[in-house]
Amino acid sequence: QPNGETLMIENVQFERDDRFTSDFLGAKAGLKQSCLEFHDSGAPGFDVGPGLLVVEESVLVDVFVRCETNLASTSELGFYCDSGYCGVCCEVAFGEEFG
Repeated sequence: QPNGETLMIENVQFERDDRFTSDFLGAKAGLKQSCLEFHDSGAPGFDVGPGLLVVEESVLVDVFVRCETNLASTSELGFYCDSGYCGVCCEVAFGEEFG
């Protein structure tokens, strides 16, 4: 990472009413603000909105992370990665891999 490959983190426990912002998780990973995005994979138990993940029920799921540098010729991770602002951009999916 960051090479565009998907990394799977198995069996992560989330509790009902947990809330995470993409900026908070990005900062924990050393990313600049707006350089981590949540991917709504449609997995049950999660409400995924722009910049906010809300856990609707306690679940044990796999988490999928895909990161790339802004040097990638065809970024799928949004404006900030395309603009060169981030350096490294990441996308995170919960329960289901990227579709």
